[in-house]
Amino acid sequence: SGTDTLHGAAQFGCDSIVEVNFELIKPGLFYYRNSICPGDTLRLGPSTFHQGNTSLKDTLRFAAFNGCDSLRDIAIGILDEPRWELNDTLCESEFRIIHGTRYDINRSTGTERLSGMAANGCDSLVVVKLSFRSTLSGRYDIALCPEDSLLLNGKYYSHRIPAGLDTLQGQSTGGCDSVVAVHVTPLST
Repeated sequence: SGTDTLHGAAQFGCDSIVEVNFELIKPGLFYYRNSICPGDTLRLGPSTFHQGNTSLKDTLRFAAFNGCDSLRDIAIGILDEPRWELNDTLCESEFRIIHGTRYDINRSTGTERLSGMAANGCDSLVVVKLSFRSTLSGRYDIALCPEDSLLLNGKYYSHRIPAGLDTLQGQSTGGCDSVVAVHVTPLST
């Protein structure tokens, strides 16, 4: 503020005294903070924000309501995408169903995306890593008299049924099955 004399500027050639008062008007400020999930996008006016573009600071000339410049300060955070690892050891014949997908000895690894299931509303990832215990196998040879028989796991073996495979469920390491090849040799009388 201040005064200024304008010599000869008034009517009839007199001096004119002008009192000047300036009021500085603050520019408009658009301050915006938000967060999005990985892989999502957010549009604000003509600007698109995503994992590769998370901030913007610029000046919009004469865009404020009072004719001044408008300042934009935008920052977008990227939320965590929770990961959970499922590491398990199964028997060769076992499987797990994870989010509708069967994981077994033929498909032991993979990643399942659970859309919107994280506490923050983002997707959760389940990383599946299964390992498998081998089915143990063995051979059982026995010599029997013609009138004798062997009862093994509910099956009879004799000189009439001299061989077979028998699965002993849950009898191996870690509760897995064992397979026994039975062979009967008849004894002469």
